Amino acid sequence: MLSDLLLGRISVSRISEFNDPFECHARVVSPETPKERQELFKKASIGITQKLMHTENLSKYKAKIKAEKITRASHSRIESATKATELNMNNFFSHDAIDKSVRVSCFVTPSDNNPQETPMWAYYGESHQGVRIHIDPVAFSAPEFHLEPMNYVNTPPQTKLSSFYNKNESNFKKIISSKSNAWAHENEIRILCKLKVVSTKKDTTSAKTERDYIQIDLKHIRRIDLGIKSKDDALANARKLRGINPELTIYKAIKTSGEYYPTYELIDD
Repeated sequence: MLSDLLLGRISVSRISEFNDPFECHARVVSPETPKERQELFKKASIGITQKLMHTENLSKYKAKIKAEKITRASHSRIESATKATELNMNNFFSHDAIDKSVRVSCFVTPSDNNPQETPMWAYYGESHQGVRIHIDPVAFSAPEFHLEPMNYVNTPPQTKLSSFYNKNESNFKKIISSKSNAWAHENEIRILCKLKVVSTKKDTTSAKTERDYIQIDLKHIRRIDLGIKSKDDALANARKLRGINPELTIYKAIKTSGEYYPTYELIDD
């Protein structure tokens, strides 16, 4: 991570690569009234018209006539179409589909002397061998970024089929920023990054074939915490970064006899 910072970049993730398969999971519900169902089916017929024009080489007029016959189908046909649309909706919010829109970088709310830090170092700090980076939120103030505090809930957020056709952005954010209560101890904040600010590079450091990055101004890096088991090269790279940004502070996590969580010692040389 520090070697990336020395290049003025941080890595961002694809939802499809997250370790929790329940990320960005939504409960899709059908419209409540028959009228709403009929309206939804009519909207679906527009897509059917376009598909018929392409697959059956029909004129727009003939394709529309054929599609209108579908909209006059029996109630059971409407219900079947609604179920099919639910499947489309689930596909729309699939991890691979979300990957086509955004990349994500995950942060936590700063907190020292907190027992919850111990599992966080184990999850994300290479079992205490890695580092923790403190970044000023102003680094993500451009319109290509969205800061989304996580909402920890018992059940996935509910979304209507209509949002699939309306492409409701707020609904999309609600889904991508919701997570099971089981993870509430993380106090996570997500940075959603539009693809136009993301660059993809070949990865020579792991089994992955490529990684995604965003550029970052090193003046926004405020602090680096070295894990209890961090190696000497991490400290060397942190000092290189401080040579670029003199305002950067470096701390070393240490284990004290009376606590189950790390405390931090300033490295000022």
